[in-house]
Amino acid sequence: MAELALVTGHGIGPALLAAVCRASARASFGQGNSLFKAMEQLNGELHRDIGEGRFVTLVAVVCVPGCPRVQLISAEHGPLFVHVFSQDRFEQIGAQTIRI
Repeated sequence: MAELALVTGHGIGPALLAAVCRASARASFGQGNSLFKAMEQLNGELHRDIGEGRFVTLVAVVCVPGCPRVQLISAEHGPLFVHVFSQDRFEQIGAQTIRI
């Protein structure tokens, strides 16, 4: 499982927000939930923790060794480009949204 997140701003506040996001993501995705369920849980936690005027975008990807497929979910982070190795082409994936 890999995740990529982006927070707004510079300095100690956004750095702390990024640390909170990382810890929350590890907790949400480490419980054996489906990708969507983990993202839903993470969204709820972050909604309670971050204040007005701040946002976080996140992309989460699950790769299984030996499996040619990946699971990917993007919460307001996009567009994404995925390389389809067998066809040597890229696909564009728009951002998905989880709203409270």
